[in-house]
Amino acid sequence: PRLDYDGDCPSLLLEPQRQNFIQYSEAFSEWIPSAVTVDFSQSTSPDGSLNAFKITPSTGNSVHIVNVSSLPTTARVLSVFAKANGYHRFRINTGSSSQGYASFNLNDGTIASGSGGTYYEGSNIEDYGNDWYRCSLEVSSGAGGGMILALESDIGNVVWAGNGTDGIDFYGAQVEEGSYATSYIPTYGTS
Repeated sequence: PRLDYDGDCPSLLLEPQRQNFIQYSEAFSEWIPSAVTVDFSQSTSPDGSLNAFKITPSTGNSVHIVNVSSLPTTARVLSVFAKANGYHRFRINTGSSSQGYASFNLNDGTIASGSGGTYYEGSNIEDYGNDWYRCSLEVSSGAGGGMILALESDIGNVVWAGNGTDGIDFYGAQVEEGSYATSYIPTYGTS
């Protein structure tokens, strides 16, 4: 257990033991990009350090993603911290949109309409202050073993053209077996 200070009085945080299966939870430059640029943005992440990454969509009419594969296909939760940096909508996919995805609006901290898929179990967005949100997707066993971050246009299109400048900042990706996201577990090359 640990003490969390959320306000004036500490409270106990009791969580099960979990493993983050993402090997590079903070190094999005190690993920596979498609029609995006991945830059160390010098944006301050929720941990207070200058270590967030900016994902910028290309100017071509395309799907703009970064992804990792070879993850468990058991029931799991995929989560990431995100902050608008010109664009404000993105989705988390597992395998493909038809298997499970959740779309998030970082301007108002809401889950956008249309989230779902065969293995979709639920999604959540939590305000971490300074315009950062922790966004999560829960999927049931059998969904594809990957995590995809797909940038969306302002109206929620996944095939679109960016302006080459604006993007979204990301930090702290996590994939863990279970039905809800636990505290963030940083990784640096191994799960």
